[in-house]
Amino acid sequence: MNNKFLFFLLGPTCVGKTNLSLKLFNYFPLEIINIDSSMIYKFMDIGTGKPCIDVRNKFRHHLIDIKNPMDSYSVWDFCFDSFNIIIDCLNRYKIPLFVGGTMMYAWYLQFFLKSLNEDFFLNYKLTSKIYSFYKKIKFKISFVNIFLLPFNKNVFYCKIKDRVWNMLDCGFLNEVIFLKSEFDINLNLNFNSFKSIGYKDLLFYLNGKMNFIDAVDSIIKATFRLADNQLKWTKKFSNNSFFIENKERFFLKECVKIINLYV
Repeated sequence: MNNKFLFFLLGPTCVGKTNLSLKLFNYFPLEIINIDSSMIYKFMDIGTGKPCIDVRNKFRHHLIDIKNPMDSYSVWDFCFDSFNIIIDCLNRYKIPLFVGGTMMYAWYLQFFLKSLNEDFFLNYKLTSKIYSFYKKIKFKISFVNIFLLPFNKNVFYCKIKDRVWNMLDCGFLNEVIFLKSEFDINLNLNFNSFKSIGYKDLLFYLNGKMNFIDAVDSIIKATFRLADNQLKWTKKFSNNSFFIENKERFFLKECVKIINLYV
């Protein structure tokens, strides 16, 4: 059975994953599979840092804008959707590159793929549809994890602050106003989509429950916590994991070198 590699470009928010992934198209026949749980939702573009539509038209992306904000989407939905995309990409001789910061999705997907066998389907009582996907595999799947890590934590935190203010300059508040009116968010704060950082804070501001500066400060602090949690998740991965801690301008060179070891 041939060995096929899946590549995961992971790291905390605001470290440069998206920009780096687009540069890699100049070196490899890639297709990007989004691994950010917020980017799956339509109409939530600015607050999630979603690549613009022009970029996505030029470079093939999967699992972006696949759900409305009121829809549910679980980690297992992600695993099953990813599995189908992986098979399709590999059969077309494309390299699947997972890009994002939802580490839990990455960890469970790898667990899911490593666990696939006859007993797994019996134990988890998975559907015949998923089993039919499993039967399509004509190769062994392995993983290569590439983690981008901030070179200097103080500089990194300053970048997070700048990014939050830049999102606001680009219309983040107007995006929340649209969601509030279109989907009656006031009655549905438990939407998974609205648990994405910043949206609830700006809704509280719009409803008079928080002043603007406090809302922005809350977004920045929540982003700090997210980044710290993402960094902790990197310790849970093993086997074929590479950690790039150099300054951002070295990310591309190191990443190309790593991928070339396996293709």
